[in-house]
Amino acid sequence: HHPGTWISNNSSSSIVAFTRDALAWKPTWEYLKLGFGGILSSSEWWYWEVLCLMIGSLGVLPMDIQTIPSQVMAVGYMVPAGIGTALAIRLGANLSSHCAQRRKQAKHLCVRALAASFLLFAFLSLVLYLCRFQIVALFT
Repeated sequence: HHPGTWISNNSSSSIVAFTRDALAWKPTWEYLKLGFGGILSSSEWWYWEVLCLMIGSLGVLPMDIQTIPSQVMAVGYMVPAGIGTALAIRLGANLSSHCAQRRKQAKHLCVRALAASFLLFAFLSLVLYLCRFQIVALFT
């Protein structure tokens, strides 16, 4: 523990100084700016939640119908999430290395992952389009 990280005595002046420093506008603003990206990344999730609540207010049948795209989107999200996580781990390992060759490999890895992702998602989109009636039949 570093002595400057916490109040060393219980005097009211040190508590007031600690509170003033903890609630200072500049560091709070920096924290909020960093957190704003996380809020935006959750906006897609919020969209589906609000949409589900709105459709639920229309009745049972519209809510039942809404579950089909909700489930397909949730399952479809797993593919890019898995690829993104694997790529982030691999890139982190390559970029943290002090070897220039591994950094160059990271650049090639990004290009190959982008191309492979494009082809994979084009294929998945085609499969979803061609099998749209069978997918709906799974839920009926």
